[in-house]
Amino acid sequence: MKIKELRQKKVADLHKLLKSSREDLRSLRFSISSEQEKNVRKIREIKKDIAKVLTILNTKELSPITPSAKSMKVKKTEKVEKVSPEGDLKKEVKDDKEVKKDK
Repeated sequence: MKIKELRQKKVADLHKLLKSSREDLRSLRFSISSEQEKNVRKIREIKKDIAKVLTILNTKELSPITPSAKSMKVKKTEKVEKVSPEGDLKKEVKDDKEVKKDK
């Protein structure tokens, strides 16, 4: 299944396709475990199709809210005041990772 084809489909159709792909994956796993099916490669293809559908669904659902995914990433910073031995007050800006390291 190609991305261009998926982008042209409606959200409801994508949900139906996702449900059927997950059902196919479940039945394929069952048939492989009971040794009815020998082609294990199909699992990888179905999982990739599911990932494509989920990606398109997420972009379609997020697009009306935000114009780009970059605007959703906001880095939180915290101002930390340190007093040096000389009595000087230093202000440093640390992000979340550095604050968690200090704690």
